[in-house]
Amino acid sequence: SILTSCPYTHETSALSTLKHIHYILHVHTSA
Repeated sequence: SILTSCPYTHETSALSTLKHIHYILHVHTSA
């Protein structure tokens, strides 16, 4: 999955989730 292959896997779940949400928002706002 995307979360398990990203470099943030070793960070806390909350932080990695926030980064993932930020990434999704960035993709949607630039599309």
